[in-house]
Amino acid sequence: MKVYLSCNWGLAKGLDEELEQLRKLLTVRDESAIYTNNYRKGLWDGTVKLYKNTKVGVLFGAGLSDYIQRNLDGVVFEVIDTRPKLEVESGYSLPVKLRDYQEEAISKCIEKQRGLLSIPTAGGKTWIAVALFKTFKAKKYLYLIHRYELLWQLKELFETVFPVEEIGINDLSKKYIVAMVQTIYASLKKSFLPELKDIEVLVVDEAHHAGARSWSKVIMAMENASVKIGLTGTVPSGRSPEVLGMIGAIGDTIYEVDCKKLIEDEYVVGPYVIFYQGDWCKGIDLGIDIRRVFGKMQGKEYWELARKKVLVENEKRNKFIAELVRDRKNVLIVVDMLEHGEILSKMIGCPFTWSGLEERKELFEKFKKGEINYLVSSPILEEGIDVSGIEVVVMASGGKSKRKLLQRIGRGMRKQEGKEKVEVIDLWDDYPPLLERHSRQRLRIYRAMDFPVEIKKIYEKLS
Repeated sequence: MKVYLSCNWGLAKGLDEELEQLRKLLTVRDESAIYTNNYRKGLWDGTVKLYKNTKVGVLFGAGLSDYIQRNLDGVVFEVIDTRPKLEVESGYSLPVKLRDYQEEAISKCIEKQRGLLSIPTAGGKTWIAVALFKTFKAKKYLYLIHRYELLWQLKELFETVFPVEEIGINDLSKKYIVAMVQTIYASLKKSFLPELKDIEVLVVDEAHHAGARSWSKVIMAMENASVKIGLTGTVPSGRSPEVLGMIGAIGDTIYEVDCKKLIEDEYVVGPYVIFYQGDWCKGIDLGIDIRRVFGKMQGKEYWELARKKVLVENEKRNKFIAELVRDRKNVLIVVDMLEHGEILSKMIGCPFTWSGLEERKELFEKFKKGEINYLVSSPILEEGIDVSGIEVVVMASGGKSKRKLLQRIGRGMRKQEGKEKVEVIDLWDDYPPLLERHSRQRLRIYRAMDFPVEIKKIYEKLS
């Protein structure tokens, strides 16, 4: 099989049986299909095709090339890579000294030109992006983000490295560009953006989102970006349309470092987890027979009901959190639901940041300066935004996602003078079985990362 690679696309030519193997490999099941009307009505089989048939072969996202070669048994490949190789600049200077793993990651980017870097929260992903802009000689560079607050954080950082007049914030006419996915996507829906043709180096922040339709459309619009690097704290695994879509748009994982190494090398402070077990789930009635839950309702609806009753509206659990943080300082309480944030904010007597860009910016600044001791936050702080000064992270939101868990903890792992650890407070929810499984999964994640964990049983205090 011959595979022709451009900056965006791969084209496979080969025997009919080889191409049929390829089509089967790139046909994947969408697990969310069961929630759609088309699937329920039998109008869709729940699969997604990550390829296009053309007159000359099978077209797919170029980043899938290595994945295809690993997974098509018995097929001999000849790869013709037509991407231009950019020249590399040596001897550039930065205002900071790069860490050893950052330099290793950059070397891997020079070698591969495309792919994902898995660097934990507080691991200095932004400086890797800046170093890549200094490393490759290109017409234009784009750092693609999706949080408004990051625009101005990055503007300040870029001005310490690049000429101010060449920096563009959502301005595609400049050489060194920081732009939001949402802004470019909205423009692309209206018209073609010819400026994107000049982007030769693309760095995508929080690249685990790259499989989403809007992100993929934006990334693939840069047809001459021969260097495409994605940055993420945790690369999602599996064979979902989103995961393979991410790989197709950017590429496979080419370098990874975990937070254990960062802690061992003292680049970040380590977490100390206290997992509280109490009877705050006792007496809660979901109003359903959980033994038959999947016969009458979908798993997503079950999760939303359990979250609402056990996490959000649970007065005993919320009061415990409020009392627990009162004797602590610089506490970040993370929630997933607007209503939950409002309840905890009122109980604790502290601000809650959910929306309002200027308000969020002001609250973050006050928290950094120590003017606010407690801050209830939405998932906005999971990704990219730098809020220093966090000493305690309260996982009020439950859940089982490793990526979200590590990103939330990572917000408190940044080093500061006199700071030796970040305290992580988690709550063991033992009802319904779904939430208890989530609690067990979070404990497994903590232990797999070698985080010290103390389990405290406080049933008597809550009774």
